[in-house]
Amino acid sequence: MPTFDSINVTGNAEVQGDFQVDGNQTVQGDFQVNGSQTTQQHLGVGGSLAVDGTTILGAGSTPIVGHLSSTQVIPGVNFGTVNALTTSTVTIFISGVNFGDNVYASADGGLFPQFVWVAFVAAPNFVAIRVANISNINLAVPTTTWHVDVWKH
Repeated sequence: MPTFDSINVTGNAEVQGDFQVDGNQTVQGDFQVNGSQTTQQHLGVGGSLAVDGTTILGAGSTPIVGHLSSTQVIPGVNFGTVNALTTSTVTIFISGVNFGDNVYASADGGLFPQFVWVAFVAAPNFVAIRVANISNINLAVPTTTWHVDVWKH
């Protein structure tokens, strides 16, 4: 494999085999590798980074093979009033979600401290957000925007 002390490319760069960087790598435009790429220190991308394969963050970590996201706004996600010490669940469609995927949901601005929530795959292509009212009074879940991230391994 050829070794270089430095490479400067103006325009697009494409590598047909494996590409390894032992120092830092900065990309200001498009960069395509048709094999595998290893960066030992820092990878800075000034444009878009598209990975058609897996991404491993940290040695020995589980590869990430995909990320899905959705933003849902009330009334699309409407929990209504949740009675004291009970839960309310809504289900939203996110194409490609499947059992075993990791799901995270967050509410813009948070919720009252009397609410806690969990998100999980309810069925293929559907994520459930379950809100629990941990107080002793009935409370309406405030109108908010929910963001859902799904990580596929």
